[in-house]
Amino acid sequence: MRAQRGARMRRRDAGDARLFHVVMIKPTHYDDDGYPIQWFRSAIPSNTLACLNALAEDAQRRKVLGPDVEIRLHTYDESNRRVRPERIVRAIRRSGGRALIALIGVQ
Repeated sequence: MRAQRGARMRRRDAGDARLFHVVMIKPTHYDDDGYPIQWFRSAIPSNTLACLNALAEDAQRRKVLGPDVEIRLHTYDESNRRVRPERIVRAIRRSGGRALIALIGVQ
């Protein structure tokens, strides 16, 4: 899985082609008090997140949204990385407001 860790969602110029963000978030589990369980490094990567990221990379490579649409992928595994929704939304709005935000592996 080519997770784009630490990559910031950059602002695009007004003259650029359309940009579409695909944000995939794998939520962590929570303890009895409601706090998220997080690890410095998780021992087992999320297979579901890896598989869906690979499918999204394929769609990105094949330009399934059209030749003038750039698909930018963002993956977050909350078990080892803090997810800041307000930052994600702010970055999407700055770059045109087109996105799919998916919670991965939620049952």
